[in-house]
Amino acid sequence: MINIINKYFSGELTSEEINLFLPEISRNKNLKKEFIKTQQLVAYIDLLSMKRDEEKARERLLQFMQKV
Repeated sequence: MINIINKYFSGELTSEEINLFLPEISRNKNLKKEFIKTQQLVAYIDLLSMKRDEEKARERLLQFMQKV
């Protein structure tokens, strides 16, 4: 299952695969734990990379704000 989580965060899943995967997270406690751990790790890595590249940080913030 960790492979599908990695594919999700790297943007390799199709929209159909995402629609099947996300509900599974709600049903499967172990998958949910792994998903959250990976999500936190991705966020931490992004934060570290933003500290090194201010322009990239601004770009990511704008991307985030557009999604919200």
